[in-house]
Amino acid sequence: ALDADNDGLSNLEEYRNGTDPRKADTDGDGMPDVWEVAHGLNPLDPNDAALDPDGDGLTSLEEYQLGTDPNRSDTDGDGMPDGWEVVNGLDPLDPNDAALDADSDGLNNLEEYAYGTDPNNPDTDGDGLLDGEEVHVYGSDPTDPDTDGDGINDGDEVNCGSDPLDPDSVCTDEPTTDLPTTGTGNQIQSSSKWVAPMAAAGAGIALIARNLRRAKQL
Repeated sequence: ALDADNDGLSNLEEYRNGTDPRKADTDGDGMPDVWEVAHGLNPLDPNDAALDPDGDGLTSLEEYQLGTDPNRSDTDGDGMPDGWEVVNGLDPLDPNDAALDADSDGLNNLEEYAYGTDPNNPDTDGDGLLDGEEVHVYGSDPTDPDTDGDGINDGDEVNCGSDPLDPDSVCTDEPTTDLPTTGTGNQIQSSSKWVAPMAAAGAGIALIARNLRRAKQL
């Protein structure tokens, strides 16, 4: 069969579809007549280029340009919608990228999609914990920096021994302060346990000094 415009539709098919046998893209929407016909679009309607029949976040024109199926939200069947893959730099035609871990955070790309995390950011919520740690180790929410809503972010809770899932939990590790060093460079050991006694001793010495000064004045 003859195909005067080499668009993949024979002259007879062009006639049946009402398209122009001399123009590969009769409606000028950027999608060839044959591609539109094959995917159930209207080769006479330029407006369908902006539609998203499968709701995957890609317009029909973008689906054509990328080689994806405008009637399948997940063309390669890897569990991740075409639009999500494109936005995050993945290949909507390669099912193998679902198992990859682009940001090395312990979650593969499919898990990143499932948990709503960023496959290109190892710490999506910026709380100091890797997304994979939150999901597989601590059970916290990798998209919420303060899972239990207690005002302390998950990373800080984990670092001080508190439970990021329990708003009533408290830190178990005593905080340390920056300590001065000796002449040899060794850090003077200290803890909050001796701070109160030393403060009390200092107050006692000050009281004795005031009493001596009063005695001399008498």
